[in-house]
Amino acid sequence: MKANLLIITLLLLALKINAQTYILDESFGTNGQVEIYSGFFPERVLYIDGNYMIGGTVNGSAAAVKISYDGSIDTTFGDNGYVNLPSGYNFSEIKFDNGHFYICGNVEPGQGTTRKGYIAKFDTSGNFETGFGDNGVADIDLGEDMFIRDFIIEPAGKIFCIGSRKEAGDFKIIYFKADQSGNIDTSFDVNGYKQLDVAYGDGYCIKYLNGQILLIGITESFSNNTPYQDMVLTKVNTNGVVDTAYGNMGYKVVSLEGGGTNVIKGVEISGDEMFVNYNYAYSFTTNGNHLLNYNLATDVIMYDDTPLYNYHLKIYDNQPYISGYQRCPSLTDNACARDFILKRLDATGAVDATFNNTGSFTYNFLMAGPWSSEDRSGPFVRDDNGRMLIAGYTHGNFGMIRIGDASSLSVHSVSRNLASIAPNPFSDVVFVSGIENLTAVELIDLEGRVISHPDYSIVENGYRVDLSGISQTGIYFLKTTAAGTVHSFKIVKM
Repeated sequence: MKANLLIITLLLLALKINAQTYILDESFGTNGQVEIYSGFFPERVLYIDGNYMIGGTVNGSAAAVKISYDGSIDTTFGDNGYVNLPSGYNFSEIKFDNGHFYICGNVEPGQGTTRKGYIAKFDTSGNFETGFGDNGVADIDLGEDMFIRDFIIEPAGKIFCIGSRKEAGDFKIIYFKADQSGNIDTSFDVNGYKQLDVAYGDGYCIKYLNGQILLIGITESFSNNTPYQDMVLTKVNTNGVVDTAYGNMGYKVVSLEGGGTNVIKGVEISGDEMFVNYNYAYSFTTNGNHLLNYNLATDVIMYDDTPLYNYHLKIYDNQPYISGYQRCPSLTDNACARDFILKRLDATGAVDATFNNTGSFTYNFLMAGPWSSEDRSGPFVRDDNGRMLIAGYTHGNFGMIRIGDASSLSVHSVSRNLASIAPNPFSDVVFVSGIENLTAVELIDLEGRVISHPDYSIVENGYRVDLSGISQTGIYFLKTTAAGTVHSFKIVKM
């Protein structure tokens, strides 16, 4: 009995020792956060040469923005920090290879035309590759409506793509290659593309796997007049020839949540485990995201859970991390916190309590108070220092935070994290604590304009800031400068 108690005690001690506490990395942006007032909506994050490249959309069109390691926009990149695709060019994926970034997606049809795909190529300075396509953008038109969802760059520089194409009213999974100039590689197939021999389908992801290429898509079948959309896997070689020894004549079908529409948002592979992030929808009100863990060696589904709404997925150290948010009934539902959320999962799909002591990290840009948060975390990436950048949006603005293990961040960063402000929301006065030697206070509106320099005075445990001059309710930023340290607090006027 004593031996068993000793073993349990040692296990608990080991968990406590291995547990990590994460805090905001205050060397990033302002106190670990960045909020940019733009229409940019992030979809993917890359960490390249000490900087971040974030792909997404601006006002519905594909774009990419370069963020320096300190959280500022690198305005020397592209057009004041951004690369923008023409109107109507939707975003699907961004990747980096051999000094260049590639974006793929589809082009919304104009009047009397059909949807086509595209691939864009630009360098690390944000200049489009003029020898690729038409000044850096190659339109891919394979007839009728088509999509390009994902791609890989082969060692020789060819771009191996997967997507879908409409034929006789139904979409089919297609795959093709483009050469280094952005032209369709007709040596791959005389038609310019190959098509999988399955019923209605949509191709979503392409991965290297054990010397072959794994194509991942959705196929549809019917049972009692009810449509069921499941995942289909196919292995091909570099010439696109299907491996008929794989599964049933080259295909494996994996059951997903049935009775509605399924869309694969992302796939990560670690050893024999394949993690699939897919969205299911029965109706406008009944929908969400699943995380499927499928063993590629045994063809066994390990779990199929619903961890977060509209989440993003990454694998680090053989463990899945997810970033997303809760789906709340309304913006005024204070019991449902729609915040930035990052979770690490264990082998069963449950939260790993050794991550940040609880299994998750949560951040609210609005800070404490009775107001509901409208923060939605999305894509994320871990850098060489083990710090996580999480991108998303907050109340319609482009937002980012960076977090790190408290033990790896400086003591100075940890102590600075204790600065706080109250009450929030406020009426006429706020109190700032956790800072010393205050020298300046600025009140900033949502457009980034300094609208006043409020009076302040020393009180017990901090400073009293007079904001009685504000008559307009809404969101503001209070910027304080103390002993060379700058803090920015988001505050709400009631």
